[in-house]
Amino acid sequence: MPDLDSVHELLGIDYEDIPLTIKLPANFPHSATTPRFLFGNHVRWQSIAESQEDEIDQGVVIGSFYAYAPHRACWNWKYMILLDAESYSIAFCVADIAWEEHLEAITTTKEETS
Repeated sequence: MPDLDSVHELLGIDYEDIPLTIKLPANFPHSATTPRFLFGNHVRWQSIAESQEDEIDQGVVIGSFYAYAPHRACWNWKYMILLDAESYSIAFCVADIAWEEHLEAITTTKEETS
């Protein structure tokens, strides 16, 4: 497997020209924040407006990765979510990805699980 410098050379990218903010954080992966959600956690997208409550997707975390978030100019966790059958988007996709800040945990009560 080629090293990072070889890949950038093949692509014609000068690694030194990449802004420092999108290089991996120093001492990665030890410098990465702890992910908020773990595999199997039930989550939903945070609502933007009350009128969209019935259009909010929810599901189970099936994966996560640390990625550069250009909208925040820093590195952050991104999650792959397997959508529940009741999700709004289930008609056209079975899974989606979302930034950590756009998700919230769903807590289930004993009545829902029995």
